[in-house]
Amino acid sequence: MAHHLSKKLIVTLLVAGVLLVSGCSKTELGQIPEPARLDPMLVKSTVEDLIHYMLVQDERSTSLLAQLNIELSGFLAAPSKETRLRAQQAWQHAHEAYLSYQMTFFDSPNVRSRLIFALDAWPIQPGFLDSLPGYPDSGIINDVTIDVTSDILRQQHGITDDEEVCLGFHTIEYLIFQRSVTDFITDDSQDTVNELKKRRREMLRVVGQELVGDLSEMSRVLRQQIDPSAANDPSEQLLSLLRAARIHLRSVVEKSDFFSTQDYGHNIFSQTGNISLGVELTTLQQLTLEKVNCLPIFEVLNKTAAGNYEITLREAVRQVTSSDGTGPGQLPLMLSALLNQLEDFETALNQRMDPGGNDPGL
Repeated sequence: MAHHLSKKLIVTLLVAGVLLVSGCSKTELGQIPEPARLDPMLVKSTVEDLIHYMLVQDERSTSLLAQLNIELSGFLAAPSKETRLRAQQAWQHAHEAYLSYQMTFFDSPNVRSRLIFALDAWPIQPGFLDSLPGYPDSGIINDVTIDVTSDILRQQHGITDDEEVCLGFHTIEYLIFQRSVTDFITDDSQDTVNELKKRRREMLRVVGQELVGDLSEMSRVLRQQIDPSAANDPSEQLLSLLRAARIHLRSVVEKSDFFSTQDYGHNIFSQTGNISLGVELTTLQQLTLEKVNCLPIFEVLNKTAAGNYEITLREAVRQVTSSDGTGPGQLPLMLSALLNQLEDFETALNQRMDPGGNDPGL
């Protein structure tokens, strides 16, 4: 009898449920509401702030790279501990400026990866460049069959492996931080050691010049992508920024892993990896929360993710730039969370845009 009543009760509840559903609106059933609309003027003003920030970083990076080449020339003219120190300091300033600049560069993935590999390829194999303890004949410097010229170095750069690097910031970093001052001091003799020193000096000079050329190309491409006469759609530009930031943050996650294990990470020769990581995270903060405030847009795209993103990014910046000696802590996990949040924003914005690149929610 009890079993019979329970079945009747179940039937009654099911019928009541059907009646309840028939009387409810779609919204009351929990159907996802229409997405909040993005204010087109908000998107436009945000992108205008972004463009201004990009141009400032472009000019700063170009200026500091020029200063680096001045100091490299000074070091080669009169190699000493003092001139090398000035070159090292100029390298760090120029590299940090480049890292801030690189994050704003959102051209096509192929163009972006090609230029970044020429400018900032890492990690590198020192033995591909020069002699090592126990391997005195290794590297391009010691292979006199290879001319140290712009064309040849470009052919050799990444010739069989991405770690076979002979261009960019980290080639210069190795030469001015790891090699001794005497490795660049030549005389009038014609012996082998003196000739190898001349090749090393020439490599430093040529790589510095090529760095200027590659950064100039990046600047040209960047100005094309923000050319007002090109009638670029602000939503498309914002989407490109989010995509570029996500791609760059993925490399930052890799760097944080290297840093946390004290392995062979970014800036290993100058021991400035932690400083550079702080620069990159601070740039991301300026690019999305401060100089360029993307938070109101993020809140429309995904309010929960927006709040978490702000808290996580500010804590990551605090942790990596703190001087309390606590080390990276949970930084790799925080960076992974930021990566997922940026991907959420990118996906949400992309879903709003029709194939023509317009945002139906605008």
